[in-house]
Amino acid sequence: MTDAEGYVTTFTYDAMDRVVTMTDAKGGVTRYTYTDHGEVATKTDAEGYVTSYEYDGNGNLVSKTDPDGYTTEYTYNALDLATKINYNDAKEVSYRYNKTGDLVSMTDWLGTTTFELDLLHQMTAATDHAGKRVEYTYDGVGNQTSIKMIWRSFATLKKLPLLLY
Repeated sequence: MTDAEGYVTTFTYDAMDRVVTMTDAKGGVTRYTYTDHGEVATKTDAEGYVTSYEYDGNGNLVSKTDPDGYTTEYTYNALDLATKINYNDAKEVSYRYNKTGDLVSMTDWLGTTTFELDLLHQMTAATDHAGKRVEYTYDGVGNQTSIKMIWRSFATLKKLPLLLY
């Protein structure tokens, strides 16, 4: 593969057509190993640093350990949707879904972001922990037609003339 600047990256594959090595333009080789079920088990970069991955019986990533030994753990619900990510530094992200499997909220160390959806499961709005809101509209066939960003509430805007005097 040649990028826009003319640098070439080459790949080798195993009998299952999975990438085994990737050689970058400077000759650095990244190596991959796989589980019996075909998921990436390890990635060894050009400097010899290893990242390892573990999966559950459904093929969901349940842990990733980086070269420094930091582990990130992942939890899933019965629908195999991620419900929680625990980072090594004790930070956590959790996800909540409606009964049809649509993401309705995400909570991290900063707070909760909520998502609103229409009957076609298209996101119509997202509001973050600080009240910043993004609204989306769609045409009759589901193409996104607009994005509206709302960063200030009406109460905040009412105070603006007072600041200008």
